[in-house]
Amino acid sequence: MELSGRIDYTWIVVLVVIDGVIASFVILQIRSREIQFGEVQVRLASRAKEEGSAGAGWTLASFDNGLVMQGQRQGPIVSFYLCYDASRQRYAPTMAEIQEYTRGFGVMRPVQTISATKGDPSARALLEQLRNQIGAKRARMVFQKRRPEKRPTVRAPSWIVGVTLFWPKWSMNADAILNGLDPIEALLDSAQRQYFAPAMAAG
Repeated sequence: MELSGRIDYTWIVVLVVIDGVIASFVILQIRSREIQFGEVQVRLASRAKEEGSAGAGWTLASFDNGLVMQGQRQGPIVSFYLCYDASRQRYAPTMAEIQEYTRGFGVMRPVQTISATKGDPSARALLEQLRNQIGAKRARMVFQKRRPEKRPTVRAPSWIVGVTLFWPKWSMNADAILNGLDPIEALLDSAQRQYFAPAMAAG
């Protein structure tokens, strides 16, 4: 018996067309988000002292109230933090310094993490209040310490108090981000004084 091995090219064409449509849609979505992110950056410049990029899809900004922002172009995750020197004084690092210590890993190590289920109850309540105000699905506050043995020549803060917001509703809304800068700064400043100052004093 002779078997016929006929190939139906119609289905191949259909699959190629569908794959092309999906790829085009994804590219358009990414491009649209890039344009939105660019517009957000322009608006944020009204309060940003310096702006820059750390690569790998992350963008950086240092604001007039001392906040440093790390935003991800391809994902709705935004981090804000305050920096403290060895004498436990708050300071605003330059963009060159920020870019220096955000490249790679290992310069800072987490000392304490506060989330919806972890940490001091009053600190968790403070974090939950900010999360609701911002409209993020999740929020996490992290207290970090400089690791002097790792890349010792890098200019990095001795301490960082930061908050990461996951899927905030305003991630592409510049006005909402601007309105949130001062509440975020107030939260981190309060958290440093209430919960992290003893650890800083202990070294």
